[in-house]
Amino acid sequence: MADVVLVPGAYHGAWCWRKVTPHLEAAGHRVHPLALTGLGERAADLGPVVDLSTHVDDVVAALHATGSDAVVLVAHSYGGAPAVGAADRCADRIAALVLLDALLPVDGCSFDDLRERATPGWAMDRSDPVAIPVPSSAVFGIPEADRAEVEALLTPHPAATLREPSVLTGAYDRIAVRHHHRALGYPAPYFDDSSTRAAAAGWVVAHHDLPHDMMWTHPDWTAAAILAAA
Repeated sequence: MADVVLVPGAYHGAWCWRKVTPHLEAAGHRVHPLALTGLGERAADLGPVVDLSTHVDDVVAALHATGSDAVVLVAHSYGGAPAVGAADRCADRIAALVLLDALLPVDGCSFDDLRERATPGWAMDRSDPVAIPVPSSAVFGIPEADRAEVEALLTPHPAATLREPSVLTGAYDRIAVRHHHRALGYPAPYFDDSSTRAAAAGWVVAHHDLPHDMMWTHPDWTAAAILAAA
């Protein structure tokens, strides 16, 4: 039995894991879906001081709350930045690190830095300095029949989290099991760059014909990918 901490990506909350959680629990694991400050179930906490450090602290707190020294830490999309930041601080508590179409951060670089490096001239709506508006769920590969449901749950993303550079020592490289899964249904050169760097650093890297929000559209596959690392 393992403790599995699930970190959502931008605009998402703990709710995005609700189709995956039963599969993991049926396999005997304790599952801890996380809502990051200012997002999802914690959207009321959104504010200008919510930055990447805030989210790293959220994940660190969740790791400590399990009481385990063999956590399976799973992150989706933007969630890779705070998850790896937390893993770098708590490497001895983590048995496996699984990134699902997620950013592999770089010390001294922000999410914006890495996206600009991979896609020069990219643009995002920054008319609100505090929050980035929610895009259509279609960009995440959500089927039309589910879009109204999902779009009612998506929340604006704290803008400062994408501007603050990651602070990493490289301690997370000590984690024995590190998997990176790239979803080819989501065109994102910055995630391609993440998978390339992960492979070069000795991670197990795989590419799949899946949409970005595979935890919603393909929960069976997502659970199996997590269980393969547990």
